[in-house]
Amino acid sequence: MSAFIRARVAASRRHVSLWQLHIVVSLMLLALAGCAAPQASSRISDPSNAEAAAPGTAYRGVLRNYQSRRPATPADWRSTNDAVAPNKDSK
Repeated sequence: MSAFIRARVAASRRHVSLWQLHIVVSLMLLALAGCAAPQASSRISDPSNAEAAAPGTAYRGVLRNYQSRRPATPADWRSTNDAVAPNKDSK
């Protein structure tokens, strides 16, 4: 195929450098590879096989991580801020 491309370039009397030829050939090969059929994964079992192993399932409740967000009574903001602030000595 390389000889064919070189012959076409020579016949057209157009100056094409070697790196341009490499780019054209690479793009053609990439386009051809994109048309290839994907390979089947060996991990997937045949869906028509009733005896095939299947991953286990477990019930997970919708409210299992629920935390009440009811309004709290206002607290002193200075003491709350001091409780969550990093220690001045920790630097």
